[in-house]
Amino acid sequence: MKISSALLIFGCQEKSKGSADVIGKFLSNKLQEKMVHTGLRYASDLIRSKEILISTINDFDSIILLCPEKIGGLPSDIIELMDILSVNKEQIHKDRPIMLLLESDFPEIEQNNLSVKIARNFSEKMKFKWQGVLCFSQSGMMRDKNLSDIKNKFKRIIKALEVLANNIEEGGKINTKAYELVNKKIMSVTSYNLSKKKQWKNEAKKYGTQKELDLKTLDI
Repeated sequence: MKISSALLIFGCQEKSKGSADVIGKFLSNKLQEKMVHTGLRYASDLIRSKEILISTINDFDSIILLCPEKIGGLPSDIIELMDILSVNKEQIHKDRPIMLLLESDFPEIEQNNLSVKIARNFSEKMKFKWQGVLCFSQSGMMRDKNLSDIKNKFKRIIKALEVLANNIEEGGKINTKAYELVNKKIMSVTSYNLSKKKQWKNEAKKYGTQKELDLKTLDI
């Protein structure tokens, strides 16, 4: 079943070039190249009006939830969005594809298990067609970047998103090839942890929370 439109719902709060925005906008461009009409919406905006949320959801053939991983599961705005739709599920069109894309600073994808379970249970309750989940670990490295400008470093991520765009267009499940591509780490866990510690220290100095950050408490 060919898909003519897809709705990307961002679970992140900030409307900037965060990792979720970088991934989502690149994927959106790939879908538009395939003549798939794409909508980009933030959950924080959609949950302000039940009527607008329901109308927006019903306007698209496919739903893609794009969320940062939070300790304890999905972001609160996404949870609230799911709650509103669940209560009003009789007004929502059934049998449409839905998938979850998770971007996480955790180098281990096992950290995402709870988020995946929540999203899958939601899909079953709404009688949607669960298409799977793709987890982008170590995604903090993409922040404030343009994937097209740094193809060498993120070539596997770019290829995975191109494969994913094909899956979405066809209305099918996430392809095994996409899983294989994102499961290969961008850098070693040790190197990634060192780079994140440096980033946290710089952020602390930038915002004046403290002159130095005690990195011993951040050991992974």
